[in-house]
Amino acid sequence: MIVYNAISVDGRNTGFKVDMGAYYGLASNWKEDITLVGSGTILSAPMEPYEETEDDFKPVKIEKDDTRGAMAVVDSVGKVRIWSALRKSGYWKDFIALVSERTPAEYLDYLDKRHVSWIKVGKDKVDLRVALEELDRRGFETVRVDAGGMLNSLLLDQGLADEVCVLIHPALAGESGKPFYASSASVNLKLVECKQLEGNLVWLRYAVH
Repeated sequence: MIVYNAISVDGRNTGFKVDMGAYYGLASNWKEDITLVGSGTILSAPMEPYEETEDDFKPVKIEKDDTRGAMAVVDSVGKVRIWSALRKSGYWKDFIALVSERTPAEYLDYLDKRHVSWIKVGKDKVDLRVALEELDRRGFETVRVDAGGMLNSLLLDQGLADEVCVLIHPALAGESGKPFYASSASVNLKLVECKQLEGNLVWLRYAVH
């Protein structure tokens, strides 16, 4: 599992302009099986208005030679209602909602009608460790985390991440930005790779101890 963020020099992942080309270009190096995202990250991403059609309620056939990764979204409350738009974007070949026992039955029915798989783990919130074990059983071995400070912190605090990677941008976000790691717990890291890239970007990879 790789926790990967674009950050400012002062450790924020919002409040500055991200070089998306460089960010996702580097992300492709991992060829992850699945991208793990929090519901807040999905909902904060800019999306074009999308009106569902009959096709959005039909089963989706995934070809064997489809090399795209899947996406798993942590969503105990059932906030994400743009699955059809995400599928239409074409970036991911399949989707899984990670839910808990408190997730409304209405939301599970909503997912079923759109043929979005779901995994129920945890009582009040998603049990991330169990969820990742289930994803592994389903063949998702390499997981890249594309999330905010809350999910990053939970994964690192619980010892679930193997690597932390940051693409540092030449900017100071200050109080307008949110920290990419928002926990009082300390995590020891070992530098694996360091590169200076075009546009004054710095690429750092760390193994988690």
